[in-house]
Amino acid sequence: MARRRQELPWVAIDKAYRFDTEEGSVSLADLFKGRSQLLVYHFMFGPDYKVGCPSCSSIADSFNGVVVHLENHDVAFSAVSRAPLAKLQAYKQRMSWTFPWASSFPATSTTTSASRSPRSSSRGETSPTTIGARRRSCGALSRRVVASERRPSSRPHAEPTRRRTGAIDRA
Repeated sequence: MARRRQELPWVAIDKAYRFDTEEGSVSLADLFKGRSQLLVYHFMFGPDYKVGCPSCSSIADSFNGVVVHLENHDVAFSAVSRAPLAKLQAYKQRMSWTFPWASSFPATSTTTSASRSPRSSSRGETSPTTIGARRRSCGALSRRVVASERRPSSRPHAEPTRRRTGAIDRA
């Protein structure tokens, strides 16, 4: 699966996506923070939600520890939600999270008519496929996306290895 994901093509993004972050309004290219790759997690938290999606919240509990490892491999990370930034920041503080989280409110950065998924959440929000990438679970992306002025990393990717543990093979 990792090999197939690495073989996906790089996609140039021509649209000027804007996001509200703790640093102010930023472009999609700014979310890269100087790195060659960007991993965006679509965290389902709509403008009318009181709290974030329970599944997304559970997954996000691991983001704080993962971000530093991604950054050491030239990968920037950001969660993106449709709720206003103030609502996201309050929830982030309540949950003791420190990972980068951007708001696409009121813009349609993560939902365009060409990239909507037919699946809906229990709250009726259609789960988008952020910027043409394919979703896994609630919102983790399995396609690499590159801003128009960025280029793919020349760093080789390690092949996944398998190790035998007892009678069960684990990747």
